[in-house]
This record gives sequence, structure tokens and C-alpha cells, in this order.
Amino acid sequence: SGGSLTNSEGTGFIQGAGDLCLFALRKTGAIIDFQAWESIRGLLNEYKFSGYINEPVTAWEWLQNNILPFLPIEARAGVDGIKPLVSLLFVASGFVPARKIETSSDFQVISPIEMVSSIDEIVNKYKLRWAKSGYIDTLTQIHIVDAERDFDTAAISSSAYAWISQNRYGVREKTEDAAYIYDHNTAARVAQEKLRAAAFPFRTFTVSANVKFGYLMLGDVIRLTSSELYLDDDPVIIVGKSWTGSEWNFLINIEDNPILNTRSL
Repeated sequence: SGGSLTNSEGTGFIQGAGDLCLFALRKTGAIIDFQAWESIRGLLNEYKFSGYINEPVTAWEWLQNNILPFLPIEARAGVDGIKPLVSLLFVASGFVPARKIETSSDFQVISPIEMVSSIDEIVNKYKLRWAKSGYIDTLTQIHIVDAERDFDTAAISSSAYAWISQNRYGVREKTEDAAYIYDHNTAARVAQEKLRAAAFPFRTFTVSANVKFGYLMLGDVIRLTSSELYLDDDPVIIVGKSWTGSEWNFLINIEDNPILNTRSL
């Protein structure tokens, strides 16, 4: 209707996801790592959200259920409070820098590579229902990402990830509802990225690291080079960390992705 909450993080009305997340986080009363959120606010503001809230809900519950699932981040507890962890998607695309590490005697693989995600978790045909109508209480638009594009409608787009994944694992479909997305570009982008994130399984391995690598935290993405794993500056994510008494052990996930990685595991 041409009006909404004033944007306390910038100018105009709240619409960008970065401003919206900061607004909602300030309402939670929790300890927030505002510096970390501010560092990616511009990136998140490329995603536009609108809508209304007509039932009692806490700011954190609303953010978790309606906004964060459609952004390429996870909210995790950090040393300075709740912080965003950017997905492999943006690190791989070069939008977000990552530390570069090469395996050596100070950072060496000590386990075989094992599958950690099941085939049932793969999604290679994704449908996003969006643009909720308050009058009829239903979502009026849909965007589909599939292996092949339908040139007769902009509501169906193609993805190389979908094509390769469907050829490997068969068609595996998922549908989600986004009650606060009304922007077509945001809907199309979210649908592409949701499929991109789930098109291939993840594998894991353990690394033994010198004490100097203690700065690495859960959720950190690094670009790993390893001659033994045939990796060359490939993005991986730390999902586990433990201290043995003399060195750090890191559990690392890597996507089994023939497009992104130099090696198909």
C-alpha cells in the first residue's frame, strides 16, 4: 500500500534482508555480533522482503521461520554473539573472501573421505511458492528451477546443477513457501540458490592441525589445496573442532560438486 516500517538501518522503508535482519535482531534482546552482520548487510540487501505480521510472534522466531531460510547464511552463536555464516555459494563465487590453506605437516588429512549426506537430502527440482495474497490467504506465484528451461514462461528456469544432479540421482523435487517474498528477482534468485545448495551430497574428512590454526572456528569456510585429495583452492567448510591435548582436529565438509570443485570425489 506504499508504506511500511521506517528503515532504522538506512533510508526509506525496510525492505532489504540485511536491514531487516538487523532490525529484527535488535528486537530479540540477545547478544548480537553487529559487526559481522554489518559486514554482509550490502550483500543481504540484494534480497527484498515485504509483508505483514498479524499474529503474536517473537522477533527471533519470525526471523528464523520466514527470512533466514531463504538467505545464503546461517545464524550461529559466536564469541561476540549471534553472527551470520555465509554459505559456500558466495565463497565459491568470489563474493566473500576465504583463507587459503595448503595441506602440510602442520595441516594434514588423517582420515578417509566419507559420505555425510544421504541421497534422500538431494534436491534437483525446486519449486518456490511466493507472493501471498491476504485476501484469499494463498500464495499466488511460483518459480521452478529444473534441468530444462520453459521458454514460454519466466516462472521456470534452468540450472546446470539440476541437469547434472538429475542425471546422477534422478529427479528429486522439493516445494517451499515464502510468505514474505513479493519481488520476482528475489524469488528467482532464492529458487536458484536453494537448488544449488542441495543438488549434490557432502563428504567429510578429518584434518590434524598445528596449534597455530586455533583461530579457525565452526562454520568457517577455507579454500583448501591438497595434492593427496586433488584439490586446488577448493572451498570447504569446518563443521567440527576438537583439541587433542597437543593439536587441533578439524572435521571438514566438501561438496561432491563437479562444477565447483576441481575434483569429483
